[in-house]
Amino acid sequence: MAVLSGHPIVHARSYGFLRHGNSPLFSRDCLEVDVLIGSKPLTLFVQHYKSMMAGRKKTRPRRAIQVRKTKQIVRDRFGKNPGSKPWVVLGDFNDYLETDSEGTSAIRPIVNWDQVENIVKRLPKPELTHSACVSQQAGLCRSLPCLLAFVGLLRGVWFGACALESHCERERAQGRR
Repeated sequence: MAVLSGHPIVHARSYGFLRHGNSPLFSRDCLEVDVLIGSKPLTLFVQHYKSMMAGRKKTRPRRAIQVRKTKQIVRDRFGKNPGSKPWVVLGDFNDYLETDSEGTSAIRPIVNWDQVENIVKRLPKPELTHSACVSQQAGLCRSLPCLLAFVGLLRGVWFGACALESHCERERAQGRR
């Protein structure tokens, strides 16, 4: 897992040490990174949940555990109702929301959490570039990307303040303020 940023990274924490039985809990870590936007930190929880390569039904339980733990990590950091704090869960969730012959979605509990909104849903369909073929024989492909922002971001309060602060910093740097 990695984060590339044009903004300063002021904190990073790996959850790769967490175990589920004798195995790592996260398939490819859960990386927590604080990026400084102006003077305000935005926390990113970067995910790559368990692949469906062995079949959705067989791999679902592992993704469900990873989703529950991700929500717990967010709550541990930001409290019981973290939706007003600045954070985003993003990455490849390796599942889709629909129920099919392989069962139900393991990612529903985080994608439908009342503390987030999936920003990817706002993109026009052609903009969604990452897809996976669940069954090549059936030609069944579904889009999988997720960018789950805390609900306060979409109300514009936090981001608006950061944008204004960044604008003022640029103005000061250019001698206009």
